[in-house]
Amino acid sequence: MTSALRQAAAQLFSEGRVGLVVGYGRFNGTISAAPAFVLRPEDAARLLFDAFCFSNLAVYLTKKEVRDLACAGKSPAIGLVVKGCDLRAVNVLLREHVLKRDEVFLIGVRCPGVGNPPLSKCAA
Repeated sequence: MTSALRQAAAQLFSEGRVGLVVGYGRFNGTISAAPAFVLRPEDAARLLFDAFCFSNLAVYLTKKEVRDLACAGKSPAIGLVVKGCDLRAVNVLLREHVLKRDEVFLIGVRCPGVGNPPLSKCAA
């Protein structure tokens, strides 16, 4: 799954469809994944997805700093790695006109659950 995720992110950059991809990465040897902000196709190798990707990354779509970071790239659109349970938050942002559909490209990941033990809400 991580390989396909990295490939999808790199492709969005190569096609000029996004200026930023927000996903998960692991830094400083920690167990839990942290938000990763990828600005170039070659940096997509930092992305991953596993049972320790807890955060709902949709919150970053509302942050001015993140939008400004995306605008510095080839496109103002943001690529977002999204779990099924977090997709609800993205849908609310779209319905409430906080963002436009063409401002975000979703990279969906199949989530069997996160945590240790995995939370059952994602497996449903």
